[in-house]
Amino acid sequence: MIELIQFPCSPFCIVQSRILEFSGTNFKIINIPNTDRSLVWRLTKQRYYGVPIIRDGKSVIFELNDDSQVIAKYLDSKLGLGLFPWGVEGVQSIIWKYIENDIEGPCFRLNDIWYKDQMPASEWLPFLRHKERKFGRGCSSSPSACSLSKKCCWINPSCWTNDRGSSISTSSACWAISSIRATTGSRPSIPASRPGIAA
Repeated sequence: MIELIQFPCSPFCIVQSRILEFSGTNFKIINIPNTDRSLVWRLTKQRYYGVPIIRDGKSVIFELNDDSQVIAKYLDSKLGLGLFPWGVEGVQSIIWKYIENDIEGPCFRLNDIWYKDQMPASEWLPFLRHKERKFGRGCSSSPSACSLSKKCCWINPSCWTNDRGSSISTSSACWAISSIRATTGSRPSIPASRPGIAA
């Protein structure tokens, strides 16, 4: 049975779980805390510490870099889902880079602001520490911190509801999705019923 090792609130993991759900195959989800990646480290033989990873029998599948689609393509091939038709491979490659750069960031930020609803209180501190190291101190303390650094607005929900950063990030993601839909039209590679970009 395929096992998906993940953080339950990670957008990276949600994509893989949607692919598995779409396939109809039996699979098992193993949720690990953000503070303990030892299972991932052990299964990947100390080659990877991110999530998600897939364990399929003796095989362990994980991404090679930020832009790879190793897990999705493995599942697509193994389960015969047809999510990556060869006839439009070039278009998909171009669109994927665009999704990674222009859609994923704003959507990740929108997901991150709800961390208190998505993880136990015991994980809040390490999560905040990670985000503050990446995006600046005080990003979770008050809306006034936003005037110092727009990138801090990722975590404080009041920043998103009271600051223009919210509408800019949300509208940029919506614009990017609309652009992709306009570019691809009704190509069969991304129908809305599949867990692809149009879903």
